[in-house]
Amino acid sequence: MGTRYRGLYRYDGKTFIKISVNDRFDSCTVLSIIQDKSGNIWFGTEAGDVSKRETGGGVWVYNGASIKNFSTKDGLSQMCMWCILEDRSGRFWFGTRNGFCQYDGKTITRF
Repeated sequence: MGTRYRGLYRYDGKTFIKISVNDRFDSCTVLSIIQDKSGNIWFGTEAGDVSKRETGGGVWVYNGASIKNFSTKDGLSQMCMWCILEDRSGRFWFGTRNGFCQYDGKTITRF
Protein backbone atom coordinates (compact mmCIF):
# COMPACT_ATOMS: atom_id res chain seq x y z
CA MET A 1 0.00 0.00 0.00
CA GLY A 2 1.43 3.32 -1.04
CA THR A 3 0.96 6.37 1.15
CA ARG A 4 1.40 10.12 0.98
CA TYR A 5 4.65 11.20 2.70
CA ARG A 6 4.83 7.94 4.65
CA GLY A 7 6.33 5.46 2.18
CA LEU A 8 5.16 1.93 1.59
CA TYR A 9 3.42 -0.71 3.69
CA ARG A 10 2.79 -4.40 3.16
CA TYR A 11 -0.24 -6.15 4.63
CA ASP A 12 0.31 -9.79 5.66
CA GLY A 13 -3.36 -10.52 6.43
CA LYS A 14 -3.11 -9.31 10.02
CA THR A 15 -0.71 -6.39 10.25
CA PHE A 16 0.59 -3.52 8.16
CA ILE A 17 4.40 -3.70 7.93
CA LYS A 18 6.42 -0.63 6.93
CA ILE A 19 8.93 -1.23 4.13
CA SER A 20 12.10 0.77 4.70
CA VAL A 21 15.20 1.17 2.55
CA ASN A 22 17.85 2.99 4.60
CA ASP A 23 15.26 5.70 5.36
CA ARG A 24 15.23 6.70 1.66
CA PHE A 25 11.73 5.37 1.13
CA ASP A 26 10.16 6.40 4.44
CA SER A 27 9.05 9.93 3.54
CA CYS A 28 8.21 9.31 -0.11
CA THR A 29 4.76 9.61 -1.60
CA VAL A 30 3.97 6.46 -3.57
CA LEU A 31 2.12 7.62 -6.69
CA SER A 32 1.89 4.35 -8.65
CA ILE A 33 2.32 0.62 -8.14
CA ILE A 34 2.32 -2.15 -10.77
CA GLN A 35 3.29 -5.80 -10.93
CA ASP A 36 5.19 -6.75 -14.08
CA LYS A 37 4.91 -9.95 -16.13
CA SER A 38 7.72 -11.53 -14.07
CA GLY A 39 6.06 -10.77 -10.74
CA ASN A 40 8.30 -7.84 -9.77
CA ILE A 41 6.60 -4.91 -8.05
CA TRP A 42 7.36 -1.41 -9.39
CA PHE A 43 6.74 1.82 -7.45
CA GLY A 44 6.67 5.36 -8.78
CA THR A 45 7.46 7.85 -6.02
CA GLU A 46 8.20 11.46 -5.17
CA ALA A 47 10.14 12.68 -2.14
CA GLY A 48 7.80 14.08 0.50
CA ASP A 49 10.31 16.69 1.61
CA VAL A 50 10.36 19.48 -1.02
CA SER A 51 14.08 20.07 -0.39
CA LYS A 52 14.80 16.46 -1.44
CA ARG A 53 12.69 16.39 -4.62
CA GLU A 54 15.79 16.47 -6.85
CA THR A 55 17.46 13.55 -5.05
CA GLY A 56 14.67 11.47 -3.48
CA GLY A 57 11.93 9.42 -5.04
CA GLY A 58 12.17 7.99 -8.55
CA VAL A 59 11.28 4.45 -9.57
CA TRP A 60 11.78 1.45 -7.31
CA VAL A 61 11.51 -2.23 -8.23
CA TYR A 62 11.18 -5.12 -5.77
CA ASN A 63 12.02 -8.60 -7.06
CA GLY A 64 11.04 -10.55 -3.93
CA ALA A 65 14.52 -10.40 -2.43
CA SER A 66 15.87 -6.89 -2.95
CA ILE A 67 14.75 -3.42 -3.94
CA LYS A 68 16.47 -1.22 -6.54
CA ASN A 69 16.06 2.51 -7.14
CA PHE A 70 16.25 4.21 -10.55
CA SER A 71 17.05 7.92 -10.42
CA THR A 72 18.25 10.78 -12.62
CA LYS A 73 21.71 9.19 -12.33
CA ASP A 74 20.28 6.24 -14.28
CA GLY A 75 18.73 8.49 -16.92
CA LEU A 76 15.31 9.47 -15.54
CA SER A 77 14.35 12.97 -16.61
CA GLN A 78 13.02 13.77 -13.16
CA MET A 79 12.51 12.14 -9.75
CA CYS A 80 8.70 12.42 -9.56
CA MET A 81 7.05 9.38 -11.16
CA TRP A 82 3.32 9.80 -11.71
CA CYS A 83 2.71 6.51 -13.48
CA ILE A 84 4.35 3.28 -14.67
CA LEU A 85 3.22 1.01 -17.50
CA GLU A 86 4.70 -2.19 -18.92
CA ASP A 87 4.00 -2.62 -22.64
CA ARG A 88 3.56 -5.87 -24.57
CA SER A 89 7.28 -5.94 -25.41
CA GLY A 90 8.28 -5.79 -21.73
CA ARG A 91 9.45 -2.17 -21.86
CA PHE A 92 8.51 0.14 -19.02
CA TRP A 93 7.15 3.64 -19.47
CA PHE A 94 7.46 6.19 -16.66
CA GLY A 95 5.33 9.34 -16.63
CA THR A 96 7.00 12.27 -14.85
CA ARG A 97 6.16 15.89 -14.08
CA ASN A 98 7.91 16.97 -17.29
CA GLY A 99 7.48 14.19 -19.83
CA PHE A 100 8.05 10.47 -19.93
CA CYS A 101 10.85 7.91 -20.08
CA GLN A 102 11.16 4.38 -21.41
CA TYR A 103 13.21 1.59 -19.81
CA ASP A 104 14.06 -1.41 -22.00
CA GLY A 105 15.76 -3.45 -19.27
CA LYS A 106 19.15 -1.85 -19.93
CA THR A 107 18.77 1.81 -20.85
CA ILE A 108 16.42 4.64 -19.90
CA THR A 109 15.44 6.90 -22.81
CA ARG A 110 13.85 10.31 -22.27
CA PHE A 111 11.06 11.67 -24.45
